[in-house]
Amino acid sequence: YLQAQINPHFLFNTLNAAVQLAMMEKAPRTYKYLQNVAQFFRTKTNRENQVTTLRDEIALVDTYLYIINVRYAGAFSYEKFLDEDLNSVEMPSMILQPIVENAINHGLRDMEGGSGKITLSTYETGKSITISVRDNGKGMTLEELEKVRQGKVSPHQKGDETNGVGLANVVERLKLFYHCDNSDDVFDITSAGPGKGTEVLLYIPEDTEEEKGTVHVSDTDR
Repeated sequence: YLQAQINPHFLFNTLNAAVQLAMMEKAPRTYKYLQNVAQFFRTKTNRENQVTTLRDEIALVDTYLYIINVRYAGAFSYEKFLDEDLNSVEMPSMILQPIVENAINHGLRDMEGGSGKITLSTYETGKSITISVRDNGKGMTLEELEKVRQGKVSPHQKGDETNGVGLANVVERLKLFYHCDNSDDVFDITSAGPGKGTEVLLYIPEDTEEEKGTVHVSDTDR
């Protein structure tokens, strides 16, 4: 309870002081790490329940994975295949990072020798934009996948860490934002089986019908 009452400004000011201290002590790696931590928490706090862009969501994932790789001594690799024309697509904030965090905590963390990998892809498919977050971790059975699709359980629910934003929350926020009735309009999850990784797919509708919402892409950002 007390942790929840910490003033975000106190946290940011403390981290910024640590950043300056690292700079004065000529510790560049510590300086960069603390800068990223401060930026991560600042972004999470400022963007809560706001509209953002795909570009900014990916930037938050970049920052998060940098922090995690320092924490776990480079245990995870990260690859991106992005359609740059989609970067300014609007979407709810705090969508991608919780999915990546789930993949790290429950799909990859127990892998040995730094072999864990996250692959983030964006591309257009028919009348939607697809965002793929894929890991090469523990994978899931068909029964587990179906339970997740039905909202009965979160992927790898037994993990001992959580970011407080479950997959069901992410899906519901996407449905609300894009005025979709069904979860499979905005989400799917696949796996080739145990030990063969998991892929989470998010769908952003491109049609401009009022009941489906509108995706805005600025020509100046192309």
